[in-house]
Amino acid sequence: MKTFKRNQFTVSFLSAAVVGICFCLSVSTTDAFAPNIIQMRRHIQRRRSSHIPSPASHSKTENNNNLTSRLQLSSSSSEEQLEQVKDKVTSFLENAWQSIRYRFRLLNQALNQDGYNFKQSMAITIAGDQYDSSAVQEEITSIVQANPCVMFVWEASPSCKQAVAAFESMKILDKVTIVRLDDPWSEGNKLRAELGKMTGKSSVPSIWIGGKYVGGYDAGVSDEAPGIVQMAFQGTLRPMLEEAGAV
Repeated sequence: MKTFKRNQFTVSFLSAAVVGICFCLSVSTTDAFAPNIIQMRRHIQRRRSSHIPSPASHSKTENNNNLTSRLQLSSSSSEEQLEQVKDKVTSFLENAWQSIRYRFRLLNQALNQDGYNFKQSMAITIAGDQYDSSAVQEEITSIVQANPCVMFVWEASPSCKQAVAAFESMKILDKVTIVRLDDPWSEGNKLRAELGKMTGKSSVPSIWIGGKYVGGYDAGVSDEAPGIVQMAFQGTLRPMLEEAGAV
């Protein structure tokens, strides 16, 4: 019994001694290495901080990157715009050259094959040939037959303005049907070309009384159609207007 108690005491004492020794060793070791551990931690923190850019440095880098990106985008955009301009210019020149060749062909045909004078040939060239000539002439005939007096005009033409003033002075302008050949030009050019073919004169105004062509303001194509100024001097203008119902 005494032996058992002595052994138990011996074991307890040895255990406590081992624990105490381990504790002392751990404390002494920690104290011994503490300066080194602190130094290592500081070294690690310095290295980490060297890899993390400061806010100012980060902002400067970001601005440089943004500027570079903008310059690249601007350069790319400029190149694209230049290519677009080149394509548009090329397309324009091609279309212009085709139009010139087309118009030259029309002018050559009107002058040399159809025998029109230069002014009428130009009217035909401007109008083109992409329309029904007969249909346009029928339209003209319909207009001049349905109205006692008709004038085909350009608004800015001095002769047209004089003709309008002449009819206004006769107090019959409200009975005169005015057809503008410049509103729109695309339609007026066709009418002018066909008026020239029908009357032999493509200039404006083209004046019709009672469905009959009488010339322009101060010029015409014959004694029967000398223009309204000459008709007024001859004394034939008012009687013809009365007969047509324009007076």
